[in-house]
Amino acid sequence: MKRFLWAIALLLAGSPCAYPQNVTQTVAIGIDAGEGDNVTSTLVGPGVNVGAGGYTASQIPDGYGGYTHCFWCDAGAVELPGTSLNPSMQLVFADVGGSVTVGGQTYCQGPNECPVEYPGQPLTASQNIIFPASATNGQILTFTVPAEAGPFTVTLDNGQNTHLSPNPSNGELTLSFFALGLPNGSVEGYDFIQGTFTTAVSTPEPGPLALMVAGLVGMLGFGLQRRTAGAFD
Repeated sequence: MKRFLWAIALLLAGSPCAYPQNVTQTVAIGIDAGEGDNVTSTLVGPGVNVGAGGYTASQIPDGYGGYTHCFWCDAGAVELPGTSLNPSMQLVFADVGGSVTVGGQTYCQGPNECPVEYPGQPLTASQNIIFPASATNGQILTFTVPAEAGPFTVTLDNGQNTHLSPNPSNGELTLSFFALGLPNGSVEGYDFIQGTFTTAVSTPEPGPLALMVAGLVGMLGFGLQRRTAGAFD
């Protein structure tokens, strides 16, 4: 029995832990003035240091392999008072640089050497923004909603694709809007100014094998304790 328990203990000690992909992502979103170029993103984690620039699109397919325009991101776009907006978007990256280490080998060293796989990365908000019916002219309103980032796919120098998944993928999308007032004191609408999306830092989690073996050791130890106690009764 002791040899068996030692074998289980060694198996537990040598069993791998299932580490989530510890990639923390921060996205800065600006106004689209008609030329795109309104998004910057950083992904940082063990073996990963990638920066990307691109633009926002909607999550509605355009029928040509891409996505339609993100109209509320445009300069001059006005969201009406009392309406709601789901700020989900597609992040489309054009300029990607940094480094990714896979299997001890580092790829994509230098700027613009990590091409991404079009159409980019989905950023999905799970709640709507509701614009108030009234506001003060010039007032800046900031809304924060939970959002989830999909995998960020880059093509390495060796031609292979790798998926960098922010973990946890759930984060916060914070957007600011400018209230446009009318001469009569009412508000005409709300103009998008800027936004950010951030994910939290994840922590290692024990793998299923480690949890199973730990439970087995506990049950065997409990059974051995009862058997030993019974021998002295």
